[in-house]
Amino acid sequence: MMKRFLYGLIFLCNSISSPVFPQAIKYVHLKGTVLDKTTNEPVPSANIFFIKSSIGTFSNEIGEFDLALPDTLLKDTLALSSIGYKTYKARIGDLDLSKSHTFFLEQDEILLHEIVVSAKAQQAKEWVEEAFRKLSKNKPSKQYLLQAFYRELSLRDSTYVRLIESAIEVQDFGYGSNLDRMKIRVLELRKSEDYLTTGWIDKTVKLLFGEDNMLYYTVYSDFLRNYRSKQKLAQVNSQPFLDEFDFSIEEFTMFDSDSLAIIKFNSDESLPKPYYEGKLFINLSDFGIIRMEYGMVANPKMKITNQDDVFYQGKFFYKVTTDYRKFEEKYYLSRAVFIKPQNFSAVKDGKGQQYTVFDFSVNNIVTSKRDFDRIKRKESQDKDVDLYSQDFKYNPTFWETYNMIKLNPLLKKAQTDLGKEKELERQFKDKSN
Repeated sequence: MMKRFLYGLIFLCNSISSPVFPQAIKYVHLKGTVLDKTTNEPVPSANIFFIKSSIGTFSNEIGEFDLALPDTLLKDTLALSSIGYKTYKARIGDLDLSKSHTFFLEQDEILLHEIVVSAKAQQAKEWVEEAFRKLSKNKPSKQYLLQAFYRELSLRDSTYVRLIESAIEVQDFGYGSNLDRMKIRVLELRKSEDYLTTGWIDKTVKLLFGEDNMLYYTVYSDFLRNYRSKQKLAQVNSQPFLDEFDFSIEEFTMFDSDSLAIIKFNSDESLPKPYYEGKLFINLSDFGIIRMEYGMVANPKMKITNQDDVFYQGKFFYKVTTDYRKFEEKYYLSRAVFIKPQNFSAVKDGKGQQYTVFDFSVNNIVTSKRDFDRIKRKESQDKDVDLYSQDFKYNPTFWETYNMIKLNPLLKKAQTDLGKEKELERQFKDKSN
């Protein structure tokens, strides 16, 4: 008995003096540009991901991307996909990660005759109804976690005036669950100085009604996510989505070897009130929706003063694009871009138009509860506090291996504009708590 005790004591001492730690994950960077093989033009918003993993990112406006990947994925296969193109695949082991690569996507030919024949038998409204009937099958019903990059980039006319970048986790309880159950946690955040112009109207509204956390607005702009419990596209709509809108087939295209129907929709624009328009991209093989675009349009019949100067593209009160990626046979939100004008009272004599691009891009989908910690209520973001006004400690090391959409080099003017008084990196440090 004493011998076993002594052996145990020696083993315990050795364990204490020589601890065994799990090996740290090492990251490498895969940099590249995605181009159209025929035209050599950039392919923006191409989805770059791994076949055996849910880790990924998107190309920027000129096709560039920088994907940080753990060394555990070096034997995986890279995939690049975009609507209208054949999916490009390459083994990571065959790529020289020490240099940047150019990937050419080939336009995918569509069997128009075959689809047009079927279109005669099944019109746009029926296809849309079928897609919405199958949401409960195509959308995830179980709890999952989205790890995402979130960016707010604000402009006044052509000058960039505010930047927020953050690492986000969203714990969702599945399709049809109440949005109030959703929990959103900000892991890291960095921000520039704030050069937005705020007029008296905006200050009054903020004083009376408080702040908005636009991170929630952006995530909630995913209309498909909450369709089961809330079938109206917006509060101003009088009827459910399928009854409120007119649908028509715009064109057909391809995505990952599947045929897509692009279907336009719009509400009644004959009345003197804002109306809605948009598009649905429906995979005709399983009626999964891979993209939805919609916007609230300023009706010219309303005769709004300075409409071209105030509203985004002279047209939209706001505009939303949501993309979905099929993973483990379910369609998950992969990106949500919400664009809206800001601070109308700052516009004077056709100058001073301000709008912000709120961009939420998923870089990992975690479906096993064993693989993620539950987000506690006290960790979840406050919906009524502007993200910019919250304090976070800036951690530059974290951003070196974090997957985010690369700022368009053509838009490096953003760094010049925001850094006109102080270098942007210095601002990140100074705005840290």
